[in-house]
Amino acid sequence: MNSITDLLDLEDNDVIISNIDTQGQTKILTLETPPTAHFCPSCGFRMHSRGIKKRTINHPIMQDNYSLVIILKQRRWRCTNPECLYDTSESFKFVRKSRRVSNATEMLIVSAYKDLMETSTSIAKRFHVSDTFAHEVFDRYVKLDRLPLTDAISVDEVFIDMDEYCKYALVIQDFHTGDPIDLLRSRRANVTEPYFTSIVSAK
Repeated sequence: MNSITDLLDLEDNDVIISNIDTQGQTKILTLETPPTAHFCPSCGFRMHSRGIKKRTINHPIMQDNYSLVIILKQRRWRCTNPECLYDTSESFKFVRKSRRVSNATEMLIVSAYKDLMETSTSIAKRFHVSDTFAHEVFDRYVKLDRLPLTDAISVDEVFIDMDEYCKYALVIQDFHTGDPIDLLRSRRANVTEPYFTSIVSAK
């Protein structure tokens, strides 16, 4: 077992650290995999290396005193069969394709929302992501279905600082009991109009 993957809590066991650099309070680790022969999954021909693409990944593990940045050296491959030319890039379990944050970052963002004193803004700042991304991660992993609408509802605004562009959320409640039905992250038209239109369309 690779002790580095244990230390960083990575899912990939074959990655190695090829370089370590410290710049102020930031530790920069360069990760890559040992070169191995690749064969085309489409036709079986040997694949040719097309070089290495570097990706900068934010990985929040061990960020007590230092911020940790991973430079991921991702190998690219192309089939040598002129009738195939299948093209692919190396994949890693600990980070999704085209993402700039590791999977662990997303899980920690979701966990941070458990603290009612936290906001999307504070969480985004802690994990070096945008407010919008933090909110999208929450929506992706946490399913909070809207409760059925009652015969009479009340709509109110509340300062909650969930959205970067609008600090007021929209709260929908049962008019008679005051029980919450749903919460919209913003009172702006680009959020409220699609929401209420979808309710009408569903009927």
